[in-house]
Amino acid sequence: MKRYTLLLAALIPAAHAIDLPAVADAALRTAQPASNFGALPQLQVDNATHAVIRFDLTALPPGATAASVASASLRLFVNRVVTPGNVNLSRVESPWTESTVTAATMPTLGAGLNASLQVTDANMYYIVDATELVRGWLTAPSTAHGILLTAASPTTVFFDSKESTATSHPATLTVVLNGPPGPKGDTGAQGPQGIQGIQGPRGFTGATGATGATGATGPAGPSTLNGLILHSRFDYSIVGNYTSWASVNCPPSHPIVIGGGCGHRDSNGASDDIKVNYTGPTSSSGAGWRCMVENTSGDSRALVMYTICAK
Repeated sequence: MKRYTLLLAALIPAAHAIDLPAVADAALRTAQPASNFGALPQLQVDNATHAVIRFDLTALPPGATAASVASASLRLFVNRVVTPGNVNLSRVESPWTESTVTAATMPTLGAGLNASLQVTDANMYYIVDATELVRGWLTAPSTAHGILLTAASPTTVFFDSKESTATSHPATLTVVLNGPPGPKGDTGAQGPQGIQGIQGPRGFTGATGATGATGATGPAGPSTLNGLILHSRFDYSIVGNYTSWASVNCPPSHPIVIGGGCGHRDSNGASDDIKVNYTGPTSSSGAGWRCMVENTSGDSRALVMYTICAK
């Protein structure tokens, strides 16, 4: 079996990733508007059932700001698919409690995350870019009330909740922070000042020559790639003795995937127990990138996934 190593370190500045598992989640069933389902091991999402998820950003280092965030990704694990389809994500704008929230008391919603999550297969991770969402929460911490998952008919899928004991893959927010600047180096000693030379005599000003003819316009130069290519990085983890699929769709602004890859997050401490069994486009239409990674050790391993999308 071939193994692939992803070498993109030169594209990424010094940074470190922090995983923030969900601290609260619950299903909201409109057919049972007064009932609470915060203790269920899975989060059902369909046209009549929604799911709310919240994260605790206070686990980030003190002083972390929006400018500190290099990237952020939301990782969701689908354990069952009844009918595949799109899942929509919206910001939650008011407080709620896992043990009391119901469909009748569903919190206020804000704008969408401008992300399309196409769920096709079960028993795999799905990753959504949440960089701007986390930056917004750090700018206004009082608005960090989580997200809501919804879907239109006939889509029906089930995600792991934080109470899941079967697969135990709760929703996780991975925040990659920019590394701190290095210490300022010592100022070098100033060299000796050179001797100023003697100024020579000023020459006579020559007569102005005739204006030459205008040359022909040259051909247009090549277009720039700036803005046409989008590089995205997503960090996640895999438990010991487990094989996991992860899938990342390109955003609407850059809908065509042209490359990607995945591998061990720590390039210096990468071990032989991580195997990439598959890495390639999610489908022939080129809507995103997916990887199947196997962890043959008994411990969790930190992984990283990259996508390169174009307009």
